[in-house]
Amino acid sequence: IFSLLRFFVFTLFHSFSKKKDPYTFLTNPTLIFLRCPLPVSSGGWWMQMEVDAHPGASNGISNAAPFKDTALPSSSSAVSGVGVAGAPPSTPKSPSSPSSALLRHNAAIDSLHQQGNAAFRAGKFSRAVDIFTEALALDPNSAVLRSNRAAAHVELKQWDCALEDAEVAAALRPEWNRAHLRRGAALLGLGRYDDARAAFEKAFEGDRSNPDYKRRLAAVDQAQSRATALRESARAAFAQRRYKEALAFYDQAIEHNPWEKVLYSNRSACHTLLKNYRKALADAVEALSLDDQWAKAWRRKGAALHGLRLFYKAQEAYQRALSLETDTAVQQELRTTIETIAQDCRKAQVALLRDEEKGYQYLEDVEDPNLLCPLCYRPFVEPMVTPCGHTYCAHCVTESLRRVASKCPICVRHLEKEQLKPADKELILKLDGLAVCCPHAQDYGCNFVCDRGSMELHLSTCPCEHQYQEDEAERREKSQLRGIRLFVGNAYRNLGASFDPLNRHQWTLFVRTAEDVPSDRIAKVVFHLPETFFPSVVEVSEPPFQVTRIGWMVFSCPIQVHFRNGQVVRLDHYLNVERYLTEEPVDITFDPPFQE
Repeated sequence: IFSLLRFFVFTLFHSFSKKKDPYTFLTNPTLIFLRCPLPVSSGGWWMQMEVDAHPGASNGISNAAPFKDTALPSSSSAVSGVGVAGAPPSTPKSPSSPSSALLRHNAAIDSLHQQGNAAFRAGKFSRAVDIFTEALALDPNSAVLRSNRAAAHVELKQWDCALEDAEVAAALRPEWNRAHLRRGAALLGLGRYDDARAAFEKAFEGDRSNPDYKRRLAAVDQAQSRATALRESARAAFAQRRYKEALAFYDQAIEHNPWEKVLYSNRSACHTLLKNYRKALADAVEALSLDDQWAKAWRRKGAALHGLRLFYKAQEAYQRALSLETDTAVQQELRTTIETIAQDCRKAQVALLRDEEKGYQYLEDVEDPNLLCPLCYRPFVEPMVTPCGHTYCAHCVTESLRRVASKCPICVRHLEKEQLKPADKELILKLDGLAVCCPHAQDYGCNFVCDRGSMELHLSTCPCEHQYQEDEAERREKSQLRGIRLFVGNAYRNLGASFDPLNRHQWTLFVRTAEDVPSDRIAKVVFHLPETFFPSVVEVSEPPFQVTRIGWMVFSCPIQVHFRNGQVVRLDHYLNVERYLTEEPVDITFDPPFQE
């Protein structure tokens, strides 16, 4: 009781003598310790107070916190000691007070702030971002730290991150012009010119005469004019069918304005016309991410999927575009395109039936030579007759005309694709009467058996065919980055003994990609011929990747395929002069995966 009375009397006396109220005395920093033992429990709880002992200082107590100390004197003691800072050794050491912890916390934030500013001034913007992030972990509501980190993101051209920090800073301090400056810089980098101009006007709302205001708006106008000029140049090049040039302009325009959906849509059209279907698909998806209710973007996606031979997905994309399109003429065009995709899907089914492994599975061997194609030695598939009377599979003769020469493979007479005519009905009836089973019997377990003429109707309703198309589409899509299918082979032509009794064999050695894969993935192909040929090493850096020679012998030819990702693949092909056209598929796996 005496100790408590002494404490309060001392408090009141000290306050009135300095003409201050007791509350001020109890809350100001102190340097003198006053201890009052409080008899509350065994072991003793103590109240520690720091009191200012300097006459000219502001007197008071900054903290009154109980603490347990088993080494303190017994409760019978009155006052253990009163003195200035650096009290007698008998006085127990005080634990950290809340005020000192707060001071250390603020000091740490200030230190990180200064370090971040120093890193920014030194041009170490990534380091500045890390330091400001560490400071924001201690003070997440600091508009200054947010603004500074936004500035570092701007220097790194990380526009999205810069905009996020600037918007938070502007929300914390709406009237702070620097936050709006940071926001305007981020919006300018993102190509959102109208929003950037509004942000700069907000930043200089009360100081329109500031030279920096005019400079900022001039930068916005200049960037917008540049983007407009690039867009117009790209459109002009596209209209003139200079697609590669248009593509370069669109690349620059998107760099200036990555939020413009029209730019991605137009660049997707360029990629489609250049047969870079996967890049076209990526741009179409990007346009849809900006506006998924835009019919033209769905059309771009459908065109890219069609080029990739993903027929079912292409039909879905075009159907979505049809549901969103309002123009009657465009709707009719979309319906025609959907019908075209259905026809291409049927052609793919025919190609499947023509395949030696997955094609028509005949229940009995066909031995009638009148039913066999002289190029593939299999029963005719869509037989076509030349003016000279020879019959071939439509695919076999078309490929021969396209890749070898415009001549009949047997009699070597001049032949054009337009001169081909379908075979007579008698031959077609014989072919349609052959008994076959479903081509998906082995892989999907379909045991359907019918005559060949009814197989296409079966495939249009067979669930195994639908599943096969989906699996094939998925395989193609996933394999674009992991590998590529090449076709290696040779075409052969006998020039006749009248040309040269010895050297009368003309052959063309070639390497090609599948139809749905752009050839630009191949940087060059190197053919290593025998030393009797000059030059014996032939390097071809542009498609078609082929070499034609005349000779009398057959040999094995090593081939090196150099891809643009740096990978080199060695292939070997043995020249075949027994068949007019020979090619083998080779699947190449990219390790690491191919990067566009």
